[in-house]
Formats: sequence, C-alpha cells, structure tokens
Amino acid sequence: VHAHLDEALASKAKAVVVTGNDKVFSAGFDLSVMGGGPSPEAAQLLKNGAELCLRFADFPRPVIFATKGHALALGGILMFCADLRIGPSDVPGAKFGMNEVAIGMPVPAFALELARWRLAPPYLTRSTVLASLYGADEAMQAGYLDTLVPADAVVDTAMTYASEYGKFKDAAFTRTRRCERGDILKLCHERLPDDVALFQ
Repeated sequence: VHAHLDEALASKAKAVVVTGNDKVFSAGFDLSVMGGGPSPEAAQLLKNGAELCLRFADFPRPVIFATKGHALALGGILMFCADLRIGPSDVPGAKFGMNEVAIGMPVPAFALELARWRLAPPYLTRSTVLASLYGADEAMQAGYLDTLVPADAVVDTAMTYASEYGKFKDAAFTRTRRCERGDILKLCHERLPDDVALFQ
C-alpha cells in the first residue's frame, strides 16, 4: 500500500481511491499474530497498521475509501482516515466498527484519538469501550461513513468524487487539511510508542 501511495505522489495523481473486495474493505489485523497476546510480532504489526492509518490521514491528496462490505477492527479505524468514505446502501449484512474489546484486545490510544475526532459524540463510548458494530445506515450516523450508494456503484461513485476533488489547488487543500487535523495527528504520533509498548 505504501508503494502505491509513493507511486501516486511520483505520478502527481490528483486523488486516491482505495477499495476492498466485494465482501470486505478490511477485517483488521491478522488475529493469528494479535490474538496470541503481546509479542514483538504483534507490536510490529500494530506499528505498521497505525503508520498506514496516519499516512492516509496525512496524505497530501484527497483520499476516498470505497467499501462494498465490512470494515471491522483496524478496518473500522481506517475509516476515520479518509477524506470521504462511501459505503453500500443495499448490503444489509455489512458491518462497520471497532470490535477489539469484544475479542479481548485493548483499543490502541492512536485509534481512540482518531475515533474521538471522527465519531459523533453519542457513539464514542459505544463504539470503543462497548465494541458496538453497525449496519451501513447507522455507521453513517456514527461517523464511519459519509454517503451510501448501491454496492455496484460504490467504486464508480468514488471515482466521480476523485475527479471532482482532484481539481482542488494543492496548496489550498493541504493547508486547510493540516489546520483541520494537524493537532489530532500529532497526538496520535505521540501516543504510538505507548501503544507499541502495550503490544510488545
């Protein structure tokens, strides 16, 4: 993923669209590593996931996530990191959220800060401490998604928005984005060493 983002910058791409497969955007970390308790491998996986989240959130071009299905655990956390999140209006089984506590893992501090930034306040405790998962309609109310379209239109819709947002002047976009989220991202980076230590 980092290589593709590097390529987008090198090619002067005006926007980035990220999608998963028909079933899932991301179901999170590899539980065969994370589910075994603290270890150097779990700590490294946590660090890698956090750095990817923060790179998306700080990428100097508009970032659009297009999901036709589930976004769970780290997948849910990733949803906080795009500028626009498009989900499926017609996949009733699709679930969105952070189920870490329900599967015996603490929510990393960097993820809590991202959740505090993007989630509607009434959903914060339910989504983090109580590990609630939501269908697409409520995920949009909570703050995981911005708009819903039929699943077979998700990617085309994302590409249409990418074309629109790609017309922005770079300086205006990056300056405004930095003001909007710079303090949050700084706090996430500051808290990341403690997260890594917790999973070590």
